[in-house]
Amino acid sequence: MERRQMEVVTAAEMRALDREAIEGLGIPGPVLMENAGRSVVEHLKRRFEDIRTSQVVVLCGKGNNGGDGCVVSRWLNAMGVPTRTIVLARPDEVKGDAKLNLEVLRRIGVPVDFAPDPATFRKFTDTLFSSDIIVDAMLGTGLTRGASGMLGEVIEMVNGLPGYVVSVDMPSGLSSDTPQLLGSVVRAAATVTFGLPKIGQLLYPGAEFVGELVVADIGIPPEVVAKSNVKTYRLDADELDLGMFLRRPDTHKGTFGHVLIVGGSNGKTGAVALAAEAAMRAGAGLCTAAIPASLNAIMEVKTTEAMTIPVAEGEAGVISPAAIDQILGAIERLRITAIAVGPGLGTASETVDFVRQLLPRIGGIPIVLDADGINALAGKSDLLKGLESPVIVTPHPKELSRLSGKAMSDILKDRLGVAREFARDSGVFLLLKGARSIVAAPDGTAFINMTGNPGMASGGMGDVLTGLVAAFAGQGAPPLEAAKLGAYLHGLAGDVAVESLGEASLVASDILDFLPEAIDQVVG
Repeated sequence: MERRQMEVVTAAEMRALDREAIEGLGIPGPVLMENAGRSVVEHLKRRFEDIRTSQVVVLCGKGNNGGDGCVVSRWLNAMGVPTRTIVLARPDEVKGDAKLNLEVLRRIGVPVDFAPDPATFRKFTDTLFSSDIIVDAMLGTGLTRGASGMLGEVIEMVNGLPGYVVSVDMPSGLSSDTPQLLGSVVRAAATVTFGLPKIGQLLYPGAEFVGELVVADIGIPPEVVAKSNVKTYRLDADELDLGMFLRRPDTHKGTFGHVLIVGGSNGKTGAVALAAEAAMRAGAGLCTAAIPASLNAIMEVKTTEAMTIPVAEGEAGVISPAAIDQILGAIERLRITAIAVGPGLGTASETVDFVRQLLPRIGGIPIVLDADGINALAGKSDLLKGLESPVIVTPHPKELSRLSGKAMSDILKDRLGVAREFARDSGVFLLLKGARSIVAAPDGTAFINMTGNPGMASGGMGDVLTGLVAAFAGQGAPPLEAAKLGAYLHGLAGDVAVESLGEASLVASDILDFLPEAIDQVVG
């Protein structure tokens, strides 16, 4: 499968790409605006079988977003679609390429109404409520503060309209740079964005206002994007390296790695079982679970394909530092190719000591650190620096807060920025779990995962993810690729499962059952 990266940009990055296309390559700005407006019209033609029977209102701001709206209005009028154009400004306030397209509209006799103040705008209330389609071309990527005053009032009215709302480039009021809401935001049924998706469109809560996201090619050459410094990408199936799923006929179980899962404590053997089963489902040739000796009999019953190693414990059911030599011996003896530390491990003081002492002694094989493996390093993230092994850390926001010392509120405000910063400063690969999980690498590259659903907000899901990531790393995938594969396929299996089971009934073991179908979807 040919791989094609989809960059995700800030407003400044998109402006730089536009500028390079216009000034560097000589593509006229009005050409890009024409292509942008046409792409919105093409979306509406696909969405509405007979758009000529639809009543349309185009709401235009005074900037370039409004210019895009003028192009939309011109083409709809040319097609015979009953279209009303309302500019939320005085004629003299419209500048640049937007002014050019507004003047074209007026020259060809397309009626344009101007509503520079709330009182004038309210005269169009009946028109808006009787419209089938509302084109939101009020505010685009240039937003620097929340929409308030007249624009805030207009946005709130738009959100109460019964018609289909399509936003031009951005839902008006939503920032390109952050998903956090700065003020009133249009809740669109669809957003046609130009060139590349924007960060504020993909992450929550902003993503909730975007509706269907259509990324339209407006003529910025791929070469312009390729030589940019953009380091954020959308994680889609096209972005995955699927080579490990293509097996030669002369392979055997040793070809596909041996994963060691270290975890378990009283009442939490299920976490280890889920991780081990996930590793096997993800293609690991072999999987062994290292658990407290007193819990071994339980694990023997819980797992079928995975093997077990009973290791030393202090008090019953608690792994102690005395288990370190056993685990290091098993790594060498069993030719372990990846190790996962944390599922169901518990937070007893001797277990914390065990984790802190074990990590520096693991020689070279990939480490996946999750759950209580992360909690053992609370406030001690410096222990991750300089390890011989590549480390993939898979926290949810609360675990990352404990690990990094950052407040939860700060993490939730800027999940992408915090993930990128932690990965860079600690030298690890970070998979920050949540709605639209983020995978970040030490070099600053980051990916926003597009799979998953609210049904996956239940216990054990993270343990399954740990097993998947460990399995991919154990089969030879580079750490970044292992994290990407794990995040994407974990979410996709959840999406496939929801189609049969619904969100409310989804449990972690369902991911194991539907993972083969998810893999089959992407491998083809």
